[in-house]
Amino acid sequence: MKKNSLVICDQDEKYCKKLDSFLRDYLSVPFEISEYTNTKYLRAFEDKKNSLLIISEKLFDIEVIEGFKNVLVLEELPVGVSEKDNTFGVSDDVNLKFTGKYQSAERLSESILSMFLDMPGVIITGKRIGTGEKMKLIAFYTPVKSILQTRITLDFAKNLSSYEKCIFVTNDPFCCEQEIRAGDYDENISDLMYYSECEPEKFSIYLEKVARRSGSLDYIPSADGQIRDAGATDYLRLFQKMEESGKYKVMIFDIAEQMRSLTEVFKACDILIVLTGAGKYSDEKLSIFMRELENTEGFDMEKFINADTNRIGEVMRTIQKEMQKEKNFEKG
Repeated sequence: MKKNSLVICDQDEKYCKKLDSFLRDYLSVPFEISEYTNTKYLRAFEDKKNSLLIISEKLFDIEVIEGFKNVLVLEELPVGVSEKDNTFGVSDDVNLKFTGKYQSAERLSESILSMFLDMPGVIITGKRIGTGEKMKLIAFYTPVKSILQTRITLDFAKNLSSYEKCIFVTNDPFCCEQEIRAGDYDENISDLMYYSECEPEKFSIYLEKVARRSGSLDYIPSADGQIRDAGATDYLRLFQKMEESGKYKVMIFDIAEQMRSLTEVFKACDILIVLTGAGKYSDEKLSIFMRELENTEGFDMEKFINADTNRIGEVMRTIQKEMQKEKNFEKG
């Protein structure tokens, strides 16, 4: 299969190998990566026009980059990607950007993906984790608003991610989980929804760019109030594109907020876990909600799991066993 071409040129061999290893492990977009510690080898590189050159500031020179149309220069200071004025002599048709060499690997990968998004002929298809099977959608919901649903759902997702390749998504506009909201995220779930609708052909790269990681779990940063305008159609389109990317086996969706046509999301779920607590109030809420589900055309009650907040661990083990059975069946 044809892959995107990426060339790393830095005098520090350890840095080259570390960056190479990270990109191969972290990104699912296919790359053919070449490493050089001496610029003389760049002159003999054949496919310069269709490759992205990542070169250290110390080795950067107009003659060295000749022939490359996309160049990312690694500055010694950890600054964000920016245009520079000291590019006199560089042809106007060269896409030349600068980024910090010693910033976090995730930030550097964002810069690389941003460059690829501007390149014509880039290969979008990712390295699939499966064989084209459907991504399993597990949704959490509760009619009892006093329950800390997002925290419970996030913990569930973290545990499951040690077993399967998972991604966590929430529609909570007031999410208090710092690891989901914290940091100066440039893009979040609202942006990813936009890309799924307006730039679907490049969605896989946008997904790589927007997604973040906590341990073994990937997640999409939450959005503020504007996410309330999104309805079931927007979420289902987003989930379809994420499934097509082939990167994840399971999506954990925290339905913390109401949305238009919510029952359409319920029907699309493979598993709907409804959290409840103890007491008469919780029982009544659950009873009303279950009647609504039973009367919803097209919803399969076999998908429904009622989980008291004290038995989430039991639900997790049950789901893991079922997924293992599915794996064994696929293997024959």
